[in-house]
Amino acid sequence: MAARATFGPSTPSSGAPDVGCESGDYNSNSIKAVRCDANLNNCTRPILISGDQKSIQFGDVTMGPDGRTYITWEQDNDLKTDFQPPEHMKFWIRVAPPGSTRFGPLHTNDFRVATYPKNELAMVGGKPRVFVAWDGCKARPASDSVCEEPRIKVARSDDLGKTWGSPR
Repeated sequence: MAARATFGPSTPSSGAPDVGCESGDYNSNSIKAVRCDANLNNCTRPILISGDQKSIQFGDVTMGPDGRTYITWEQDNDLKTDFQPPEHMKFWIRVAPPGSTRFGPLHTNDFRVATYPKNELAMVGGKPRVFVAWDGCKARPASDSVCEEPRIKVARSDDLGKTWGSPR
């Protein structure tokens, strides 16, 4: 059983950090979160973020300047294709209001991702703009398992991940 934790910074409203956790083996991974006090002494029980999705990994936590908690991860098609190419990954996001342990609905976009996607947030006109960055490949030779000439790609969402602009 593997586990990996990602810590977000303290929220402006609570002073408490959020923790994202990826646990399980490749067939049964899940993305979970806990909310803790500033000293990490008192934490909530793990909150299942990813539901019953299979073949997921790379949970990432971002605390926005708006106090919301943004948790993202990727889901690939490896189990469906028995690890045969072409590989395809979906990027998922869930958002919790400031200080809350209740996360909104799952949202996704079908980006072709070659590496671990990361998220970031900026306030634009008083509203959150979510960015996701990843490596895209110019070419994928060797049965689609090698990424040649990776290109940094960025996409953004102005509605908490419900819709995304075209990758640049």
